[in-house]
Parts: sequence; structure tokens; C-alpha cells
Amino acid sequence: LILILIPPVAQHPADTDALYTRGVCLQELLALPTAILDFGRVVALQPTHWRAWYQVNY
Repeated sequence: LILILIPPVAQHPADTDALYTRGVCLQELLALPTAILDFGRVVALQPTHWRAWYQVNY
């Protein structure tokens, strides 16, 4: 799944759904620093995205 999400995020860097989903996948793979970066980008682009806020503060 993570490989499927790389092109959409590269083509549409403001797609918060793709960024969030990639962050969740990275978190499951224990790539936590990279996952936190994705969640942070989601929060920067969409400050009301409560799920991303939860992941950043988790």
C-alpha cells in the first residue's frame, strides 16, 4: 500500500487524505519520524484534521 501512495502524494502534495493514509501506513511499519512528518504536513494544510492532530500528539 505504501508504494501505491507515493505517486499520488508526489503529484498532489496538498492531498491531505493521501498524506494521512501514507502516515498511517508508515506508522504501522514503525517508520515513526517519517510518519510524523506526514501528519505534520496534514495539520499544516488542514488545521481542523483531528485525526492527524491525534497522531501527532500520540
